[in-house]
This record gives sequence, C-alpha cells and structure tokens, in this order.
Amino acid sequence: MLNYNVSEHLKKDRLFIDFVKCFERNGKLKTLKKGETLLNEGGECSDLFFIKKGIFKSFKMVDDKEIVIGFTFSGNFDCSPASLFGINKNSYTIEAIVDSEIVKIDLDKFRLAFKNNEVFVGIINVLLIEYIKTMEIRLFDASSLTAEARYKKLLHSQPSQMKDIPLTLIASFLGITNERLSRIRKKMF
Repeated sequence: MLNYNVSEHLKKDRLFIDFVKCFERNGKLKTLKKGETLLNEGGECSDLFFIKKGIFKSFKMVDDKEIVIGFTFSGNFDCSPASLFGINKNSYTIEAIVDSEIVKIDLDKFRLAFKNNEVFVGIINVLLIEYIKTMEIRLFDASSLTAEARYKKLLHSQPSQMKDIPLTLIASFLGITNERLSRIRKKMF
C-alpha cells in the first residue's frame, strides 16, 4: 500500500501544492461510497490515487479473516506499488471506510504529465522516501511498541479522522482483539 503519509510540512510546501494541482488537472475525479474499493486483492493496479476527501483501509484476507494493514487519509497518495510497476498482482484490497473523493491517474498519463518537470520528479522521490520511512517505522513499531503505545500514536497522527474508523478495524490494524482495544480505551479515557 503506497499510502504516503504526507507530512504537514510538505502539504504546505508551494511546490508540493503545485504538484497536487497538476496531478488533479491530469487525473480524473472519482467519488466512492463507503465500502467501495479502489483495488482488489489479486487484481492489477494501473492507477495512482490522491485522496482528496475520505479514509481508506488496506486489508488482506487471511483464512477468511480481514487483516487491516494500513489506513490512508485525506491529502495522501495510495496505490499498490508492486502491481503498479508490473512486479505482481495486488496483494491486498483498498476500500473506502467513509464516502470519499479521489483523483486517479493512469501510470502512463502520469509519466507523460510529469516527465519533463525535474521539480515534480524530485517531489515524487521525496514521496517515495516518505513511504519507505513510514514502512520502516511501522515495522519497528510493530516489533517494539505495545498495542497501547501504537494506538496512542495512531490517535495522535490523525486525531480528527480517527473517530470515523470503526474500532474493529483499528483492533485488526493493531493485531489485537476488540476486547483488548476496549480495555486499552477504558484505561486511556
């Protein structure tokens, strides 16, 4: 899941704002209802998505159980990088948690729109670095922080949007039961 967690600093950067505007001009606006999917596990990804409004979950089905592997929030990018670049099929599904608006652009059109703009290519590299950092942090957090600490970190990262995510999805993301999350929340609040 290429759910770039674009930093607040970058979101205010003039070049980044211009990049997003160019992305929106060359892409296609699409509205999704809660429960609609951007990508399906086993399918192919040919588009890059910018989340204008809404929240998405990335999940994988394991033994008929939905395992949430990430969330993508407004102002961030998403896709399946390995599938987008033809390495393999989507290994997970990306689905809207709430009614959402995205801008999607086909990879070929994206390359054409941005190929002669070195500044925008630099922004793409920054986004890729941010994605790698996010994955490293998630890996470290999963092996070194308690579920309570990861929950607090998640609440801190998206305080206004967390209320829209069902607790069962948060528990799945944290790798704990609903009951354990309930105990954590009771202790915190």
